[in-house]
Order: sequence, then structure tokens, then C-alpha cells
Amino acid sequence: PLDLLTTEKIAEFRKLLTIEPTPKTGKPLGATRRKGIDTRLKSALDFAVDTKRLTTNPFPKQLGKVKGRAYAKQVAKDDLATIEAKEIARRLKYYPQIIYRHLLVDANTPNHQTALYLFLLSFYGVRPAEARAITLDCVHLSGSSPRIEIKQQLNRDRKLVPATKTEAGQREVPLYKPLKQVVEKQIELAKQMNVRLGGKVLLASLNHQPVRQQDHSAFWRRVLNDVESVAE
Repeated sequence: PLDLLTTEKIAEFRKLLTIEPTPKTGKPLGATRRKGIDTRLKSALDFAVDTKRLTTNPFPKQLGKVKGRAYAKQVAKDDLATIEAKEIARRLKYYPQIIYRHLLVDANTPNHQTALYLFLLSFYGVRPAEARAITLDCVHLSGSSPRIEIKQQLNRDRKLVPATKTEAGQREVPLYKPLKQVVEKQIELAKQMNVRLGGKVLLASLNHQPVRQQDHSAFWRRVLNDVESVAE
């Protein structure tokens, strides 16, 4: 029945005409062909209204003007972006396990600092500037609830700011095994590095400076490569 034909269905059909290849040419219909289809479809629906078979013409007025190749390319680009977004979402579920694996594997190598940094960012939602500003007095390993206190941040000039970006950012994050063991090893390294910003910095680079966010690009590439292999 004609009553089942809605504006939304017509708009969906018209969109398919711009991206769906035809069996004969393997390419979507050109603007001229699509315009002819629009004209015939709109005329047929006008006739249905005139003969009382429809009360209104569902042909979308805002789409009455046929778009050319630029529109078809944009539609194809939008569809590709949707596909890429879905693929990224599919792969994201592998990131936690890969980073957690590196935290274990790198625990006995210089990379454990990087794994710890990414762990804090990925699992606890600590901001990079806040993670780089963790000093040894922020780490509490004694007692039944070992934890790291997030209470300050490092600005672009590598100056310590005694406050987090937001009030909610000021908090304590628990240290579970094996995270506590990694932190203990990192404390030993931090004491040797002796980088100070109102206190010895927990995460220090090998050139005796507070660690920079870009210093971890190589590690991120390793994580991404691992995700690629796992997600295939």
C-alpha cells in the first residue's frame, strides 16, 4: 500500500542511489539518472495525491534538488568514517589487556616506568600532567591500603602546580598487585635519578628530567602493534 511509503524510506532510497553500484557499470548512478528517477517518483506520488490514494506526497522536499558527484563523494566519505569508527571501537577492547601485559612483562626492564605511566592514564583516568607530577611523598605503600595520592600537576614549563585541573581530579588511586611491585621498583629508580620538583619525582626520564608525554610514543607504537596482531 502507498500509505507505507514514508519520507524517511524515500530519503534512504535516494541515498542508496548515490553509493550503490549498478550491476551493469559497477558504479553508482550519475546525477542525470538520479534526477530522472526523482522526477518520475515525485510525479507518481503527486498523481496518487490527486486521485485520493494518498493524503500528502511523502517525497522529501528538502531533498528535491539532486546533488552531484560532490554529494556522492561526501556520502561515501561519511560511510567510510562510520566503518572506521566501528573498527576503532572493536580494537579498543584489546587495549587494557595489552597495557596490563606490558606492565607485567616490562616490570624487570627500564620500560616498566612507561607501562606504569600508561597504566595510570588508561585504568585510573589520571591526566598526563597529573601523572608526571607524582612525587614520592604522594606514594603511600605502608598499611593495608597502598595508594597514590593525585594532588598536583606539571604545567608546560615543567613547574609544579599544587592542585589538579579539577576538584574531582584530586583523589587517591589504589595500588594492587602487580602494580604495587612496579611502583616499588620505580621508587628505587626515582631515588637514583633524584629529579626534584618540591620532592623527588616518581616518573623521571633517563636525562634526569621530569618525564615528557612525547617520550612514550615508541611504547605506544608497541602497544598499537600488539593490538593489531591480537585484533586480527
